[in-house]
Amino acid sequence: MIEIVILLSVFIILAYTLKGVSGFGEGLVFTSLSLFFFDIKYILPVAATVMVVADFYLTFRLRKSIDRKTLSLMFFPILIGALLGVYAISVIESGMVKSILAVLIMIFSIKHLIPVNVSEAKVKMRKSLGISSGFSGGFLSALFGTGGPFIVMYLGHIGLRKAAFRATCVTTFVVHRLVRVAGYSQIGLTTPETVQIGLLLVPAMAMGCLLGMKIHSRVDENLFRKVVALLLFIIGFALLVK
Repeated sequence: MIEIVILLSVFIILAYTLKGVSGFGEGLVFTSLSLFFFDIKYILPVAATVMVVADFYLTFRLRKSIDRKTLSLMFFPILIGALLGVYAISVIESGMVKSILAVLIMIFSIKHLIPVNVSEAKVKMRKSLGISSGFSGGFLSALFGTGGPFIVMYLGHIGLRKAAFRATCVTTFVVHRLVRVAGYSQIGLTTPETVQIGLLLVPAMAMGCLLGMKIHSRVDENLFRKVVALLLFIIGFALLVK
């Protein structure tokens, strides 16, 4: 078990360095790296255990910057999507859906590298986009551990400032990861071993968070958004070719 913990600790530090900088992306990084060595049905409950601990910590720390109107819009769609995703992981082969997800991430990242203005038409679309993005994010998070990009797409689309963007991302993740922790237990994915390994990864997670937050305070906002989009493209491509 010690070898597993050491390897996954490296991945979780990398994942949470990105999390500390951007407020999202840890699921994408951790899951995609781990899948080179472990089955997804082993990694999902491990990830859910360690990440829900991190989400509570970061939500508390960033709570003053949460965009509560956006969070209230997305809460129930995320909840419903995550419940359906837990069911899906127990019955559906995930390879094809993962490939579709990778392509969508890459399309989004290319589009997001081009500056756009939030027009009146876009403002009117916010509610429907928030609902669909929340549902998709919750569903795919439970199915693959990588549903964040859909939530990020929406939050980036409505033009939240960097602090609100990070804080709101983190808080939405609390919702779907709590559902995952409970749901994986119900379908038999969570075992004493996956819980133990998840808890043993918490110190590495904390190291990554602290490193990412230090980097975050020195990042220019325009550069930040471009780097996030580029990272999403790279991760999407990695998921596609895996």
